[in-house]
Amino acid sequence: MRNKRVTVGIVTILVAALTAGIAWAAPGDIVQTTEGTVSGKLSKKKFKNAGIKVVTTLQLEDQPDERPPAAKRAVITFDKDLKFNTKGKPVCKANLANTTTEQAKKACGKSQVGKGVATVEVGSGTNEQGAVVTAFNGKGTKRAGKLFLHVRLNNLPVTNVLTGTLKGKVLDVRIPENPGVSLTRFETTVRKGNYVQAKCPDKKFNIKGVFTYEDGRKATATSSSTCKAG
Repeated sequence: MRNKRVTVGIVTILVAALTAGIAWAAPGDIVQTTEGTVSGKLSKKKFKNAGIKVVTTLQLEDQPDERPPAAKRAVITFDKDLKFNTKGKPVCKANLANTTTEQAKKACGKSQVGKGVATVEVGSGTNEQGAVVTAFNGKGTKRAGKLFLHVRLNNLPVTNVLTGTLKGKVLDVRIPENPGVSLTRFETTVRKGNYVQAKCPDKKFNIKGVFTYEDGRKATATSSSTCKAG
């Protein structure tokens, strides 16, 4: 009996050792990532003009050919050593619904603060479509700034305008509902003058994203990148 117990104990230890550090996910689980990197000549102590690049990806575990549930809200929390200066900047007052990228830039060019690209999946299978992302500063309030993310799918053609609220280090983005369409990759760099400022006292830049999906599920993704003070 003693030998049997010892054998069971050894097997348990081996299984625990082999599986340590592995994140198990059942088929169909949401795999969400969020990455953020800061660019510019940074200081250890003082805030300097900078750029922030954010990349998010979405897929289903073990089901790459299936469309994941669409996100309807994304709350991005930036590192404590980054800040947004939205007040006193040109704002976009035009209605950007159903506009092309060129039309949006013509209407709100002075308020453009960034750009990027995106990928969406349409339908039940893998039908990927590319999109152009253009970021505009919007009219905020005394407590929060506003950011419009103009997403244009040129091949369909369809335009989505995502509205983000900037409050301190947090960007809260509401994503319009589009049945059968999911944003699976979103890449945007925001940089214009002192719109974004950052410092680098600890050589690290942290970012956290909390996402809510159309089926009621939620996912949290965090990452850390390096920064360098000049």
